[in-house]
Amino acid sequence: MSDWLSPARPYVIAHRGASAYAPDGSVEAYEKAARLGADFWEVDIRRAACGTLITYHDAALPDGRAIADLTADEIAEAARQLSVPAVPFATILALAVDLGAGIYADIKDASAALPVMQALKAHGITRAILGAFDPMAVAALEAAQCPYPRAALVPVGADPFEHAKGADIIHLCWESLERPQDLLTPAFFACAERLGQKIVLWHEEDPARMADLRHLPVLGICSDRPEMVHPFDARAYAEIEIVCHRGAPEFAPENTVEGAICAFGAGFDVVELDVHSLRDGVLAVIHDDSFERTTDGRGMVAWSTSEAVAKLDAGAWYAPQYRGTKVPSLDDLLDVTKTYGGKLYVELKKADPSAVLAAVRAKGLMEQCFFWAFDYQRLAALRAEAPEAQIMIRRQDLPDLDTALATLRPAVLEFTAEEDFSVFARCRAAGARPMIAYMGREPKVFDKILSAAPDLANLHFPFLFRDHLRARQS
Repeated sequence: MSDWLSPARPYVIAHRGASAYAPDGSVEAYEKAARLGADFWEVDIRRAACGTLITYHDAALPDGRAIADLTADEIAEAARQLSVPAVPFATILALAVDLGAGIYADIKDASAALPVMQALKAHGITRAILGAFDPMAVAALEAAQCPYPRAALVPVGADPFEHAKGADIIHLCWESLERPQDLLTPAFFACAERLGQKIVLWHEEDPARMADLRHLPVLGICSDRPEMVHPFDARAYAEIEIVCHRGAPEFAPENTVEGAICAFGAGFDVVELDVHSLRDGVLAVIHDDSFERTTDGRGMVAWSTSEAVAKLDAGAWYAPQYRGTKVPSLDDLLDVTKTYGGKLYVELKKADPSAVLAAVRAKGLMEQCFFWAFDYQRLAALRAEAPEAQIMIRRQDLPDLDTALATLRPAVLEFTAEEDFSVFARCRAAGARPMIAYMGREPKVFDKILSAAPDLANLHFPFLFRDHLRARQS
């Protein structure tokens, strides 16, 4: 088999693209998969009545019409009307060539097996795996002397080695099991090696399970969240912690659970969020004083109740994929932070400092959080109640460095990209970690930040910064 079938670490296989962040199987999902580090794209493939290969998971469209009974033109029109992604396979192949992605073909129709192989050849794609649940499709590829490795997709309950007999790759579809990783024993891998078969794992999105999987001797791991398979580690490039301003706005709505999961799952260190107190005392995570910009609601946040806020949609404004996303509570984001072992930068908007402290303490996350507010009275109240709290101060808000370092004993001192970085050593000597805040995307400013070597960088485009770090090293 090909040399690329022995990677140094498991391949990242984007399950129907980055389907956590865009409609699964859509062009957008595959484009985002490329941004999120996918090596391969898992593509579901069916054959239309006219013979055209279509990327679509289900056998039928939402209106009940079977893909196999429709021509490519009829499918395209139906997809437009029904707002579903049913994309010609040739379109995805052309994109894969352009972006340098491998193809993991999940062949849904046995009749599509040989046409898929021929399409891959025609596009000059060398890194491809052809898989199917149907053993007939795998056998047809073997009979045709397929130049690409063949994968047998193994459902729960089937004997992997029996079901995948004769295949090059055993693809375990065990995501529905509670602890499927426990079945991946040394004896299992020894048997696979003896038979000359590689292993590909199910689509995984749970951080704890993923941590158990990414170091196993497998060919690849599928995921709806490809950034999770091998999280980014900024320390491999620079001694800096990356703060994600309002989460991951490049991929998910700001100040949402989805945004925090994306940021932490990608390996970033800190998520910045904004907190307001609602009328009934619940702490809501939202930036603005009113609902209009980031939800379908109206009016002032402080005047609303948790019952009313629970009915709001905080995602549809960003993309249809996020319709139904809720305005999270501070507890929701604290839970995500704890699950991923991350940290939070908590900005108090119109939030009660005592309530914020109580929520953070209840989750045992005081050491993982630092706090800031435009209203210094809120910060002073927070300091009075919590001498151990890590408070951030902005250098631009105070007349000189000594005053900034003396104000509320900050643990973090934030600078803009235009301020004097020569004082960083004095900050550290006073116990304050310097942080540079930059909400733009200019590479020259990224370079300036890296040259200044702050302890933290507060960024609105952390993924662009990540890409810049990697490009500098290469």
